[in-house]
Parts: sequence; C-alpha cells; structure tokens
Amino acid sequence: MGRFLTNLGYRVQEAADGFQAWSKFCDLDGQVDLLVTDLVMPDLSGPKLIARIRDHSPLLPVLCISGHPTAELNEKAGGQARTCFLRKPFTPSRLAAKIHEMLC
Repeated sequence: MGRFLTNLGYRVQEAADGFQAWSKFCDLDGQVDLLVTDLVMPDLSGPKLIARIRDHSPLLPVLCISGHPTAELNEKAGGQARTCFLRKPFTPSRLAAKIHEMLC
C-alpha cells in the first residue's frame, strides 16, 4: 500500500505495528496530514493508537481499514469525528478516492 500511495504523490511513513507508528508520529512532531491504520495490529491496537495520536492532534483525519463490520469499528474507534472506515477487501482506486476525499 505504501508504494502505491507514494506513486500517487503522497509522502508515506510505514510502520510494522502500532508502537512503531506512534514512534514515527512523535519523530515527525505531529506533522502528519492523515493516519491510515488497520484496527487489528499486534501490541498497540488501532483504537489505542488513534487515542494516543488524538490526544496530541485531535483534528487529525484517520482512515481505519479492517475486515470487521463497520458498526463494530465505529465503537472500537470511539465513533470520533474525522474518522472514516474502509472495509477490506478494497481496490487501490477505492483507497485512493477515500484518501483524496479525506484530505480535500
């Protein structure tokens, strides 16, 4: 997914898990335009990562991707504003469209 988004002109920081994503977010001093995260990750889950990041950047748009039902995702992510969900499986064009929509 990272290479695909880079080819579309986005600057992408990839992380292997939630803790690495949190570390990269801190290294970038919060200079992030959009967080794209799976909700199911080892160690630090997507909802916990979102909560940490939102403590520092409450208005940051977040795109959650998962194969779980949307209602369950909404509950896990706290039903917060500026949070969208993209259910797996999805096409690259659907991902690109959702990211464009969230950033514009």
